[in-house]
Amino acid sequence: MKVPASILILLFFSKSSDSLILGQSGSAFTRSICPKPLSKIGCTTRGDMLMYDDPGSSSQEPTESGSNSGQVWSALASTERWITDTTSGENSPFARKEVSYVCETSESTEEIVGTIFRRLKDMREIGDSHGKNEDERRAALGSKYKPVTHRETLMMVMTANQECISEFSIFEKIVHTINMARRNARELVIDPSQNDKENSDILRWITSVSLGHLHPNYGEEDMKKVIAEAKEQKKSDENEIIIPEMEVYRIKRLLARRSPYPSLVLEVKCTPLPPMDESTAPPMVARQANAPLDEENEVTRNDIKKLEALFGKAATFEDEEVDEKRLQPEHPDAFWNDLGETDGIDQITFETPIDQGQRWIANNDHAYNIESSSFIHTDLRHVDAAHEFVFSSIAADRRTVVSNTRKQTYLLMPNFVSSSATSFEKFLNEVKKIMATIPGISDGLDITIFHRESIEKEKRSPIPIFALQWNGKPR
Repeated sequence: MKVPASILILLFFSKSSDSLILGQSGSAFTRSICPKPLSKIGCTTRGDMLMYDDPGSSSQEPTESGSNSGQVWSALASTERWITDTTSGENSPFARKEVSYVCETSESTEEIVGTIFRRLKDMREIGDSHGKNEDERRAALGSKYKPVTHRETLMMVMTANQECISEFSIFEKIVHTINMARRNARELVIDPSQNDKENSDILRWITSVSLGHLHPNYGEEDMKKVIAEAKEQKKSDENEIIIPEMEVYRIKRLLARRSPYPSLVLEVKCTPLPPMDESTAPPMVARQANAPLDEENEVTRNDIKKLEALFGKAATFEDEEVDEKRLQPEHPDAFWNDLGETDGIDQITFETPIDQGQRWIANNDHAYNIESSSFIHTDLRHVDAAHEFVFSSIAADRRTVVSNTRKQTYLLMPNFVSSSATSFEKFLNEVKKIMATIPGISDGLDITIFHRESIEKEKRSPIPIFALQWNGKPR
C-alpha cells in the first residue's frame, strides 16, 4: 500500500466501548490529489490513496482487547474500495469528497443506538466549534474576513452479525425512527447554557447534521416489486422482461446504496446565517382596507393578557400556597421569609440539585430500594446527548442485571428540559418509539419519568429524572 509520508493514521481501541476509532486524515480519503492530466507526470492517482487496502492486514487473529482487528480492517478496506468504485468518473460530484471512517464492533443493539447518538453529538459539536472559531477570526481580522463554510462526512461501518443489523427491514426502521426523533426534538424546550446567553448576540451560524444508511440488502423489497410489475407488463409474444426507463433509474439508485457492510453516513454542514435586511426579508401580507372583520374570532388585547397570565404560571401551585401562609404575621417563619426576600441578600445552600433528586426519590418513589437502586447524574442539555445517555445506561444495565432480581437505575438530568414537563414527556415517547423497533430490548424493562411540573402529583420531583426499572425477566 502506497501512502504519502504526510499522512498519519491514528489507530487505537477505546476502553469505554468496542468502537475502533480512526483519526481523521483530510487528504487520505480524497479520490485523487490532482486532475487527471497530471497523473501522467507522476502525480499520485486514485488507487494509491486507499488507506485500508493492505493484503498483509487481513489476519483474523483476535487482539488482546477482545476485538477482531483483522475483521475490522477488512470491513474498512471493503467499504473504502466500494465507495471508490461507486464514485468513480471524471464528472462525479463525489470524486473529491473527503470521508472519515469508524468501525463499530459492538454486538449490543442498544449500545449501537447510543453510539449513533454519540456520533451525531460529536458532529454537531464540530460544526458549532467551527462557527465559534470563525466568529473569533472575524472579530480579530475585521469585516473584510469572509466566513468559510465547514462540511465533514463520517462513515460508520458496523460488523455485528445480529438480526437487528443484518436484517435490512429492522435496520431501516431503527434509522428512520432515530431521524424522526431528531426531527421532533425541535419542539422541545431546551435549557440555554451560560455560553449561549453570553454569545447570543454573535451566534450567526446554522449547523445541520444529516444521517443516512447503506446496507448489503438495501431496497430488496422495492426491487422485487419493480421486477414483479415488469413481469406483468411484458408482452405476451416476447420472453424478454421490459423494464421502463424510470424503473431502471430506481433500480440503479437502490443498487448504489448496497454497501459491503451495514453502514451509516453522517454529514455535518456549518454555514453562516445570511444577513436579514429589507431586501431579503419576506414581504408582509397586509390586510385589505375594505376586507370585513371577523368579530366573532377577533383576538383582543385582553385575550392576549389572559393567555400570558395563564402560561406564566407553573403546573403546580404548592409553593405559592406555602408562600401565602408564610406572609401571615402569625406564621413562625414570617420574619425570616421577609428577610430572605430582601434585595441584596443571597441565600447559600450546600445541597445540590443532585442531592435533592436523590432524597426525593428515596422518600417518594415506592420502587426505590436502597440495596438495588443506583443513581447516575449528568449535566447534559441537548437532546442527542440525552438519547446517548439513556441508551448507554440501558446497555450497561443489561450486562449487569441478573435474572429474577429487581433493579432500579435513576438518571438525574437537572439541566435537561427542566422548565417543561411536556418536553420531557415527548422525549420519553421518542425513546419508547426507538425501543419498539428493536426486538427484545423492552424485555423486563419499564421506563418512567419524574418532573417538577408533572401533572401527576406523585411524580413532581425537584429535577428531571429518567427511571429504568428492571423486573428481573431474562432477555
